[in-house]
Amino acid sequence: MQDIKLDGSIGFFSVNEIGSVTQETFAGEFAVKCILSPLDQIKANKLYRDLIGETSPHLVPENIGALALALSQLKYRIIKAPAGWKHDEIDGGHLDANIVTEVLNRAVECQVKFQQEAKKRLEGLQAKLTEQYNNGEFTPKKDKLDIT
Repeated sequence: MQDIKLDGSIGFFSVNEIGSVTQETFAGEFAVKCILSPLDQIKANKLYRDLIGETSPHLVPENIGALALALSQLKYRIIKAPAGWKHDEIDGGHLDANIVTEVLNRAVECQVKFQQEAKKRLEGLQAKLTEQYNNGEFTPKKDKLDIT
C-alpha cells in the first residue's frame, strides 16, 4: 500500500509492469472505487458469468476464472485509467494476465486501506462518545451527540 492515496472512498495508485508474455511495459495512473455498490456487485457478477460462459464456475480452468473475475471486478471499480487500458471489447482484456492481476491487487489494496481507515474513524467516534458519556456530558435520551 506504499503509493496508495485515498480521497473519501476513491483510491489512487500507479502501475508500472512488464507483461509476462508480450514483454511490453504498461504504466499509468488509476482511480478506483474502494467499495462497490450492491448494483455494481450484481453487474460485476453478471459480467463474470458472461465471461466464463455456460461452463459451471467450478469447471473453469483456474487461470481463466481468475482473469474473468479480475476483469469483471475492474470494469466496475475503475473510474479513471490510462489510455492503454482501454479496449473495444473489455478494458484491460488485451493486456497480459500479470498486468490485469496487478491492477486488481492494487484496487483491493485501496479497499483494504479504506476499510482500515473507516474502522479507525469509527473507533475514534466510539471513544469520544464513551468519554462524553463517562464525563456526564452526554445522556443518550436527552442530548444530541457532538461528534465533530
